[in-house]
Amino acid sequence: VKEQDLQAMSLIWGDKKGPVRDSDLISREDVEKREVVLMRCFRHDRFKVLTESPAADGERVLQVQLTRGTLSRTTNFYAAHGRDRWFVRTADLESVRELCSAK
Repeated sequence: VKEQDLQAMSLIWGDKKGPVRDSDLISREDVEKREVVLMRCFRHDRFKVLTESPAADGERVLQVQLTRGTLSRTTNFYAAHGRDRWFVRTADLESVRELCSAK
C-alpha cells in the first residue's frame, strides 16, 4: 500500500485459492478500483503489528496500528493461507475511516 503499487497489491491480497488478480470472481478493473480505496485508507508513515492470533477457518488475524502524521488508528487484517503462502483476505476499513480522509 505504501508504495502505491497496484500490481504488487493484487499479488498480496487474496484468499486460500490464491491472489485476487487470478480470481475469476472480479474483473481487473474492479480490483484496481478497490485497491485505490485501500491505498487511500491504509496509507501510513509507520505501522506496528500489535497482536497476531488464530481466526476461523485456519486464518490469522493481525491487529495493526497505522500512523499517519499524528493520527494513529488500530485495525484488523485477516490473512488466509493459500497453497504456498499467506494472503491478506480482508481488513477492517471502518476503524481507519479517519485515515481515509486525512490529508
